[in-house]
Amino acid sequence: MNERWEASVERLVSRDDVWLTRRHIEEHLRAGRWTEETFLDLVSLHAAQKPNAPAVIDEDGAVTTYGELERASDQFALGLQAMGVCPGDRVALQLPNTHEFLVALMGTAKAGAISVLCHMPYTEHDLAYVLQLTQPKVAVVMATFRNRDYLAPMRRAAADAGCTLALVAVPQAPDGDTVSYADLLRSAAEGAGDSLHDTRPVAVDPFFIMFTSGTTGRPKAELHLHANNLYWIRQLNQTARFEPAAKWLVVTPIAHLTGLGIGCLGALSRGAPVALLSHWDVQRAVSVMRREQPTYLLGATPMLVDLARADDLTASSVPSLRGIVYAGATCPAEILRSLNTKLGADIFACYGYTEGASRTSRALGTVSTSPACPSGNGWMDSKIRWWMSAGRGSNRLVKENSGCAART
Repeated sequence: MNERWEASVERLVSRDDVWLTRRHIEEHLRAGRWTEETFLDLVSLHAAQKPNAPAVIDEDGAVTTYGELERASDQFALGLQAMGVCPGDRVALQLPNTHEFLVALMGTAKAGAISVLCHMPYTEHDLAYVLQLTQPKVAVVMATFRNRDYLAPMRRAAADAGCTLALVAVPQAPDGDTVSYADLLRSAAEGAGDSLHDTRPVAVDPFFIMFTSGTTGRPKAELHLHANNLYWIRQLNQTARFEPAAKWLVVTPIAHLTGLGIGCLGALSRGAPVALLSHWDVQRAVSVMRREQPTYLLGATPMLVDLARADDLTASSVPSLRGIVYAGATCPAEILRSLNTKLGADIFACYGYTEGASRTSRALGTVSTSPACPSGNGWMDSKIRWWMSAGRGSNRLVKENSGCAART
């Protein structure tokens, strides 16, 4: 371990909202749960080995390759540095499912900063709560989306929270008070900013802050480390045995851990392509499925209900589909049977994915609004079930596993 690693460990264990100790970290490393690799390291490796391979496919079919994703995130990081963002600062992201979200997430991490993930439906009240708690220096916001202005609410929320921040508008800034995402990348490409070598995170550095749903009170902030996030991804891959190079279609919001961790980061860590639906619309989803021919679809229960009722979705229209993954609320058995009959796809359900980390990571007595650091065991508290087809095209569903042991 080098000096940067030791400095990061010291910063982590000295936080008053994290119960991890050096002993915990050493145990995770010895057990192989944590490694010195980060998600960024894996994407950089894929970019070097296959720069022209597709990484992210937007809803309109536009493709961002691994080489382009690597370069754009470097430029974004340099642009943040030019705006005064330093390691440890927070950068709020309020973006839909687009490649810009992943560029901003990776670029923020490369600058040594921590992304604060804000859901698109957040009201000014929600945003003010998040901003007051995390105090980001920059907010990256979709200027308009589905005929709604997102910049003005973010400005008002920042004022209410007493938070002074700069705004970056995606894709273009409508006024002189806001930095344009396109201009940010362009200026960095022309040589602005400092080297990223000294700010690139190590595995025990924070990656992002995500807020839970807050079903029993205000949403709780969870601080996710690079090491623990990669551990979750590898645990899921090992348990579910997803095909490594398979294409994913993510239709659930990637500002949530399901869409981000299981879908985007999982696929990209393996060097696979991920297609995104910007927002839920069943006809758009069917159209993108037909065009992209994904191997796996990642959604939520309401989306599965809509797909089960879509008359124009059949196994012959999406012959590539092998699995449907969903999380959140329980899906009615008749919906699962309908999808299995129509598509012949295995169905994989995850419950307690986000909350599992919270249960294992929060010290006793920690207030619910305080960021907590996952310990590396969060996945083992989640409930995982497979509803598998007995054969492609079969009408019979088999409940193959309950719990988190590997399939047999």
